[in-house]
Amino acid sequence: MDNPVQQSAIRLVDFLVTSVVMDVENPFAVVKEQSMDVNVGVSIGFNDDDPAHYTINFEVSVSARNNNIKISVKSVALFEASSPIDEEFRQSAFVQTNSPAIAFPFLRSFINTLTANAGIPPVVLPAFNFSGKAGKQ
Repeated sequence: MDNPVQQSAIRLVDFLVTSVVMDVENPFAVVKEQSMDVNVGVSIGFNDDDPAHYTINFEVSVSARNNNIKISVKSVALFEASSPIDEEFRQSAFVQTNSPAIAFPFLRSFINTLTANAGIPPVVLPAFNFSGKAGKQ
């Protein structure tokens, strides 16, 4: 039987959007209901010089199937532990699956607000299952 990984308190410290590119080819041809292709890339960053923190890095691209809207967003979420993070915790489901799931709603909300404020139909990213999706950087 696997023993659960014991770790001190973990918290999301900050969420930052680091890059946004949005192209709207013909804003007056944008229709209300568009089919969108969504790609979500996730990586996890650790810094041996700062063993109490780790990052969840997202790269998301969204494009309308008619190619008149293309959005690319990069973001990073910073997590903090109350004690140094060991290798066992780095490989745990909490870091690999739960941490991206905790940070993703912030990115989802950003893209929704960005598109709504841009005057195009708001893009609502679908729910995403992060099981097995993250990789270490």
